[in-house]
Amino acid sequence: MDVQRKNKLRSEIGIVILNWNNYRDTQECLRSVDKQTYKNYQVAIVDGNSTDNSTRKLQQEFPQFKYIYSSADSGYSGGNNLGISYVLGNKVKYVLSINNDVVLDKSCLKELVKELNNNSKAGIVGPRMYSYSEKSIFQLSGGYVNVFRSKPLPKWIKENESSSKKPFEVIKLPGACIMIRSKIIRSLGMFDEGFFLYYADTDFQKRISDKGWLQISTPTAKAYHKVSATIKGGSSKMLYYGSRDFLFYIKKHYNIFILSYCFVKSWLEKSYHILVKDNDRINNLIFLNKAYLHFLLGIRGKKI
Repeated sequence: MDVQRKNKLRSEIGIVILNWNNYRDTQECLRSVDKQTYKNYQVAIVDGNSTDNSTRKLQQEFPQFKYIYSSADSGYSGGNNLGISYVLGNKVKYVLSINNDVVLDKSCLKELVKELNNNSKAGIVGPRMYSYSEKSIFQLSGGYVNVFRSKPLPKWIKENESSSKKPFEVIKLPGACIMIRSKIIRSLGMFDEGFFLYYADTDFQKRISDKGWLQISTPTAKAYHKVSATIKGGSSKMLYYGSRDFLFYIKKHYNIFILSYCFVKSWLEKSYHILVKDNDRINNLIFLNKAYLHFLLGIRGKKI
């Protein structure tokens, strides 16, 4: 049974976590959720059609949580939407979307809920996101999309005594762990499933900010991110979806002149990088050009 049923409470938080062929990272994530000092939550783990039986193993280890098995790999956005639909059906007040390669400090949920309860202007809150491998540095913000550099700009800094301890507004929170008011999701809708792996959180958060809601970083809430544990950095899959969905994001939120600039500039930069630095040049050039072709053809969602 879910945690809130065990405690005879209606959940205040609905937590959504995706798993796709990644038992170890999801296990560590769920253990950190299970150790939270704040207990008024429910958890939905969405399996994106894994092939390694990892979610079945997790279900045996954590039977108190809800497991949703998708018949197809619906990606980041589709998987989150399945989980969000489930927890919204249980009338939660807040929804927490967590990447399965994130580990929460034991008081993380308590601090995030406190900020949303105390700040009526906050639509999304997130923890201070530390590097899992180098815990002395954290991500100051999630990195807004700078269209003139064709990529998000996260800013990592080393923690010291002068680091802010009070909540503060950012342009974009790290999408790996965000808590959103349920009423906002009901009003604006869920993740855009056209963004299969990347930019779904960026698009989602921008839509919320555009309605006047604030994104608040909460330093007293701490989490640790392994970064790209499921989709390995530098993979052809990352190159394809990162390139294609960036262009769809720009098309959705900016004008044709900025889109044209981004299209040309990003293609030139990435092609140059592949030719100069990549070992698998031919394969990566094929995936890169496929991404740009599919953008021109309007092909969204899962393709490779």
